[in-house]
Amino acid sequence: MEEFAELQQQVSKQIWGYDDRIGLLEEMADAYIGLEFLKSIFNISEEDMQKAVDVKLERERRKQK
Repeated sequence: MEEFAELQQQVSKQIWGYDDRIGLLEEMADAYIGLEFLKSIFNISEEDMQKAVDVKLERERRKQK
C-alpha cells in the first residue's frame, strides 16, 4: 500500500508541474510490481485480470458518451 501512496504523491507532483519523469516511472514500476505480487498471492490469472480491466474500460467509455 505504501507503493501506491508514493505513486499518488508522484502523480500529484507531476500535475503541479514538478517534472520528474524518472521518479514517476520508478513509482509506477513499484506499483506494477506490487500488483503482480498481489495477483500471485491471491492466485489471479492474467486472463481474469484482463477481463476485469476490460469491464472497467467499457464502463469508462460509456460514461464519456
